[in-house]
Amino acid sequence: MFSFRIPKLTYRRILILAFTLPFFVRLIPEIYFSVPVGFDTAILIYGAKYNPESQVRFRLLESFILPLIHHTLGIDLLFFMKLYSPSIYGLMIVLLVLYAYRVLKWDERKLILLTVILAFSPMMLRMSWDNHSQNLATIFLLTAFNILGKIPSLFRVLVVVPLAALIALTHQLVSTVFVVILISEVIHSLKRRPGSIQIPTAAIFAGIITILLNPVLTPTHILERTRILFEQRANSIDHFPLALQAFVSTWFLFPACLMGFMTHLRLFSWFMACIIIYVFSFFTVNPGMLIPGRWIVYSTIPLAFFVVNSYRNYPGGRRAKNIVFTITLMFTITTGVGMLLPSGTPITSLMHNIYPEFPKTLATSTAKQEHIYALQTFINYLNRVDADACIITHYPYFFWWSGYLYNGKTIYIGPEYTTEQLLHIHAQSALESCNKMIYLIWFSGLSWAKELHSIGELSLYKYQ
Repeated sequence: MFSFRIPKLTYRRILILAFTLPFFVRLIPEIYFSVPVGFDTAILIYGAKYNPESQVRFRLLESFILPLIHHTLGIDLLFFMKLYSPSIYGLMIVLLVLYAYRVLKWDERKLILLTVILAFSPMMLRMSWDNHSQNLATIFLLTAFNILGKIPSLFRVLVVVPLAALIALTHQLVSTVFVVILISEVIHSLKRRPGSIQIPTAAIFAGIITILLNPVLTPTHILERTRILFEQRANSIDHFPLALQAFVSTWFLFPACLMGFMTHLRLFSWFMACIIIYVFSFFTVNPGMLIPGRWIVYSTIPLAFFVVNSYRNYPGGRRAKNIVFTITLMFTITTGVGMLLPSGTPITSLMHNIYPEFPKTLATSTAKQEHIYALQTFINYLNRVDADACIITHYPYFFWWSGYLYNGKTIYIGPEYTTEQLLHIHAQSALESCNKMIYLIWFSGLSWAKELHSIGELSLYKYQ
């Protein structure tokens, strides 16, 4: 009853499926949402517009790739990001499946199940929503995994060194996981070949490159961040919400991942690095510096392997494990599909309420669909009639998209979330600093500005 009948596919077709399924799954919200989805997506696009010089330095996506795409190649970033996110999502999953095939030697049934679980995993979808730099660094990490193979050789470790540099220049969380994995490889290599130091030396070199090129991993920065971790601050995160973050991130994977727990060196090191840092945050005064939610979310990638490893297709045997796996698969797919719907589902809404950084639907950005549509309409109008004025609007909901879409100047004086009172103060200050016509994009009902146009809850105002 609980034995899956999965049609046999060639490994080449499975790899094609491992790219196309997640690509089209992730493409769904991009199709019906007017701008690329994701909160940080808007920030990246805005930053690239005002960064005309492509530089190879830390935060490679923001400092080099996106400016190159926009300013040098002249490609609209709205179009680019709508294809970039699904493509990276598909590439990430095909590399994970390739690793399971080449190194773990999983059969076609397990590879298909891994593809499905990864493609619909709510936390994988969460990462694909706007963790763009982290996902790019993960591509480099998984490429290194596949190059190293089952037993690393000196040549393979040396080939991975340039990838270590790319990981370091792209994202600090993935760099930390990579360094932990390299340390594990060194220890394992010394145990396997006690007299050989070539491979450990090459791995240590790759680790040093990673640390030197990533400013977050330098000893000075680590000491400074450690000091802040134990300072009481007004915006410190309580420990109870941290525990809820772990529950929201992993509830749909338990207890199947416990049944299939693996001690495979790289997956185990990846999982333990994430868990140890997450647990460590409970012993700090200011855990927000570690961004613990990101770590527990990142741990769900090796957890997906543990889940699939719990599946055993033995006819007439292991019935309990297959039942647990079936329930886990059902929860994972239904929750993931819920995130693709325009309004989400009660389950995704509950997850969002408990863990606000988890979107109840992927079809959202810094603002709701109807607000983005109104914003685009207003700015298209201003680009036609007054492309050299100043816009003041809500930060962060409307500011980033206004800054990218408008040809003139978008004003923000922060760092708070904008309220109507602050909006009025900004508008009065802009009269002196802007020396141009000032427009406001705000919710309807402002009494101290002239309304020009209204769509739904938002209005375009002229301020004089």
